[in-house]
Amino acid sequence: MQPPIPPTPDYLERVPQTPCVPEDPSPSRQTVTFERTEASPSERGIPITELANRSSGSATPIMKGGSDKVGAWMACNSHKKIKVWLTWPGYEQLQWSHSLNVFTPVGPITRSQLAVLVALIISSFVENIRTLPADSRRPPQFELAERSGSPVRVDNLVLGSLWNVADDNWMAEIYVERR
Repeated sequence: MQPPIPPTPDYLERVPQTPCVPEDPSPSRQTVTFERTEASPSERGIPITELANRSSGSATPIMKGGSDKVGAWMACNSHKKIKVWLTWPGYEQLQWSHSLNVFTPVGPITRSQLAVLVALIISSFVENIRTLPADSRRPPQFELAERSGSPVRVDNLVLGSLWNVADDNWMAEIYVERR
């Protein structure tokens, strides 16, 4: 089940996510959050471009629990991979997913490693769908068109969390920064 939505600052708008797989009414794994070490209680997430431009090691000190080995409990049935699903308003038909190893040769990945990998996945997703035609009923505030003046670009996206939909299927909580 999608995590409850905490109060969000006025300058952030949550991107609606439609689960691509049937939701488990009681997923067994907790949501993985991504927050700055010195974030105020009202701040949410970390900018995608900031994460995508860092190595996981350099992301660790800026992130609450950056060295937590979250990969240890993310995959079920001893699998070492999860599937990250992304949907976007107006492009729901794509049902885009990416497999992600949550174990490295030295053990489970950390929260900061996961954040960097998910940020790269989201960046790639956005760049790939920007050139595709969207459903004409898409909400205009989430338009990803290549034209200049498009309201959404990778550099104004914020990664809030990764939540378990069912089994090894996860979805990203993404915000659009409107400042």
